[in-house]
Amino acid sequence: MNKRSSLKIEVIGDQNLKKVIKTSLFLNNQEIKGVFLETTEFLQWLDKNLKANRMGIAVLGRIKVDCPQNEGSLSCRAANIIAKTIQYFNT
Repeated sequence: MNKRSSLKIEVIGDQNLKKVIKTSLFLNNQEIKGVFLETTEFLQWLDKNLKANRMGIAVLGRIKVDCPQNEGSLSCRAANIIAKTIQYFNT
């Protein structure tokens, strides 16, 4: 994964069996991490960090989406949709 500007999205489950979106955003060789219970929170966080670095969504490199336990879950599908949307804007 290109560490200069890339995004990793991972959907995991916590102790209460809630779905959690765990992310690592790399911008200008800096890693910004986030953990979210809602897709909306994640999108707001992503938008805020891209704007803070004066970048659009198109600067992101390759996107990795991991759903180790809940491959067919709604949260995993949402993360995949987000990843595909970002890839669309990145081309």
